[in-house]
Amino acid sequence: MKKIVILFFLLFTVNAFTQNYTDYMSSGLDAYARSDWSSALFSFQKAIEVSKNSLDEPIYWLIMANASARNYPVALKDAETFLKRFPNSPKAAEVIYQQGRICCLSAKHDQSINILYGFLRKYPNHRQTASAYYWIGENLYMAGRLKDARTIFSRVIIDYPSSAKVEPSRYKIALIDQASTQDELLKLLKISHEELLKLSEESEKNKKIYEQTIAAYQRQSSDAGGDIRIADLSEQLKIERKRNEELHDQLVMFQLKNQELLAILAKMDAKYTSEMAADGESPAADYSDPKARRAAIEALIKKAKILQSMYNQLLEEKGQ
Repeated sequence: MKKIVILFFLLFTVNAFTQNYTDYMSSGLDAYARSDWSSALFSFQKAIEVSKNSLDEPIYWLIMANASARNYPVALKDAETFLKRFPNSPKAAEVIYQQGRICCLSAKHDQSINILYGFLRKYPNHRQTASAYYWIGENLYMAGRLKDARTIFSRVIIDYPSSAKVEPSRYKIALIDQASTQDELLKLLKISHEELLKLSEESEKNKKIYEQTIAAYQRQSSDAGGDIRIADLSEQLKIERKRNEELHDQLVMFQLKNQELLAILAKMDAKYTSEMAADGESPAADYSDPKARRAAIEALIKKAKILQSMYNQLLEEKGQ
């Protein structure tokens, strides 16, 4: 009889544990699906307590909920706990990937790159392979290594054409190309400004020569025996006057060119600065609407082509 009572108690305890654990997990997943992060975190934490930290599932979802709530330090700590406690879990690979992604969102770019490349070496055929490359590209992009980032984003597009990260990669490439054009315009503006300064100095120097020539001409005019010298000075005045006119024209042209370059750059800043800043704050921009995403990419590509055309035209004019 005593054995039956003990057995009944054990069965009741197991059933109660199973029911509580299942209820907490169900509530947590439901809250997670509704983006109710505080409720999800509470439920997953309760599921962990009920299971006495013996199951990987609630810890995995706790990581995901903390990451979604932007509690990045907590999410990274949970990821470390998971990998120490469940190194052979089927979810270990996913947690390593999430660890790399969260490091990127935390601006730990070198650490993120190392983790993600480690993930790719260990799990080359994982379903998150394309996403891992994408986040490596994001790290490089945010670290200012635009050329390397472009290479990685191009790889995502070419090697994983069916990945959900293809469209975001195209978007990033458009931003990089736009930034490259802006850099070239800034370089061109710098060169133009330097040449403008040189012309200004030369113009000032010629102005002094011109004034000195006029003074000498006036002195010679009062000298009755200076006819030959006057003729020479008169010719020199014509030459200096022509040179000054040419320098003045060049100065005006460079001033106009600088104003044009500044106008282009100002236009770019007005249109794109807020967009770039928002994108930098949240690398995982809202790509949920395919139509809006496609429109944004096409608009960026179109604007990049216009800017490139302007830049090429300025280069051609400079070479003339």
